[in-house]
Formats: sequence, C-alpha cells, structure tokens
Amino acid sequence: MKYFVSLLAVILAVNTFAEDAGDTKEERAISAEAELGMIITSGNTESSATNAKLDVKQDFTKWKNNYVLEAFYKDDELTIDDGAGDVTRITQTTADKIFASFQSDYKLGSKHQGIFGYASYENDKFSGFDYQSTIAVGYSDRLYENAKSWLDYSVGPGMAIARTEETVDDEGIVTPSEKTETFAVRLSGAFQYKISSHAKFIQKLSSDLATESDKNTRVKSETSLTATINGSMALKLSYLINHNTQPPSEKEKTDTTTAVTLVFTY
Repeated sequence: MKYFVSLLAVILAVNTFAEDAGDTKEERAISAEAELGMIITSGNTESSATNAKLDVKQDFTKWKNNYVLEAFYKDDELTIDDGAGDVTRITQTTADKIFASFQSDYKLGSKHQGIFGYASYENDKFSGFDYQSTIAVGYSDRLYENAKSWLDYSVGPGMAIARTEETVDDEGIVTPSEKTETFAVRLSGAFQYKISSHAKFIQKLSSDLATESDKNTRVKSETSLTATINGSMALKLSYLINHNTQPPSEKEKTDTTTAVTLVFTY
C-alpha cells in the first residue's frame, strides 16, 4: 500500500506543477463513469451482492489521468443441519474485494502517445492474499483508430508487491504471511468497437508479468457490452476474469464475475 500511495503522491505533485505552470485559462476536460449493480434473492435461498465501480478520466494539455475504484461484496445465507433436527441459518460473506488504480500519462508527440506512471492496490479477502500491488512506468500509445474502433496499449517495467494471509490448518499448524517483491513487466490494452450510436463493445486486458518463473503473474480481463438508455445512463453487461499463476495454497487460479450494471456518465 505504501508504494501505491507514494507513487500516486509523486505523480500528482508533478502533474499539478506542470499544469499550473502552463496556461491557467486552459479548459480541463474531465469525464466520469459510475457503475452500480445489485442482486438480492429471498425465499429458500437468500443472498445479496453489490458491484460498484468509479472510472474518472482527466485530459489536460500535457497530461491525461485515469483513476479507477472497484468494489465487490456478496453475502449468502446458509442452512446448517446438525443431524439432530436442529436447523440454523447463518449469513456468511463470500466475496469482499476492493481494487484501486491510477495511471498518469505525459503526452509526447500526439494526444495518445506518452510516458506513463501506474500504481494499483487490491485487497481481496478470499484470494489468499492480504494485498497485491503494482507500480510501473513505461510507454503508451494508440495502435490504430478508425471511424468505429480504436486500440490503446501501454508497456513498461515495474514491480509487483504482494503479501499472503496467515493461515491455520485443521491441525492447528500456522503458516505465516509472506511478503514478496519481484520485478515485472506491465502490459495493458483497451479495444473499443462502436456497434451503433447507442451500443459499444469494449475489451480490456492487463497483465503484470513476473520476470521470474516461480513468481506470481497477474492477468485481468474485462469484456463488456454497453447500451445507452439516455444521454447519461446506460446498461452494461460485463464478464471479468482475474487470474493468478501462483496463488496461495489451495486457492483457485482463476476467478470470474458476470455482472449487469447501470452506468451513469458525467
């Protein structure tokens, strides 16, 4: 977490100084998308799930910034039968995740070509990790663009930091938490295709590739289809994949989430 906060503070300070040193009358473009999805069931099975995301973009003369905050929480009510006729219903949390990232690009020869700094932090209480974080710097650009589609990418070296959770097995044996820091290469891309004036397809893919074969590599994918309801509201169907090549013991390598959310655009 301290790496994420430190890099964020440095980038914001440089960013603010550079913009303030320029034309103070410049129009500072900002756009934001807020997503919210909820699922509640009752009856024989009771559960509730909340999926939320905030995506803010700034586009200055020399800088462009992207802030992302995601949260996913799920409760399930379980029925426990002790075999003697007594049935107990308890509520158990089955998902609890927060993810935050920040990327700032200093523009070079064009609007999309730049040098970027990136930082992320994730706390997923059911992944086996206490936290996972990445910091990276590198080059970003738009690979191509036409009337209906575009493809952006960024690539650069960085560091992946993670700490596993302390665990206790059935025999009471404690496995202490372990912190790892490894060099990584960050690759990310975003593709958008405009299906119509009211619908678009977006594919986002990012990976923090560990340079050592025995270290964890993270891959994150989001495939989405968005349909506009009115000028500022849309309906979004998305499929998310989170993959760790070296997860903590007894944890699955891949988590997937299918979500339907309302998107509010500013």
